[in-house]
Amino acid sequence: MARVNGPQAGIEGVWVSFNEWWDATVIKDNNGSMFSRRDLVLAHANKDGGTHVDPKLDEPYANLSRFNSMGWILESDGIQRMLENSVVAPSIRQIAYEVLVSLKQTITTEK
Repeated sequence: MARVNGPQAGIEGVWVSFNEWWDATVIKDNNGSMFSRRDLVLAHANKDGGTHVDPKLDEPYANLSRFNSMGWILESDGIQRMLENSVVAPSIRQIAYEVLVSLKQTITTEK
């Protein structure tokens, strides 16, 4: 599987097994909670409206998806405010991109 956004100029891309890629920690929040791609995708799909909404989210995922446990702050025109949107959706979008790039490169290589 391709990592992140693929190889950058001057940086050799690293391919890893699917399981290593899927289970690797990609987010560590300010509470010390760690999330893999698997954690993000399955929590979103199974608890957060991907396939249904679970009325009770587990605490680490709730903190990440609802309460900015990353602690990110936005600054605009000298005014600071906490990030209002979750990092989960953009993270899942990146995961989907990595899958698409990996499939494209695999198909291209096998031709």
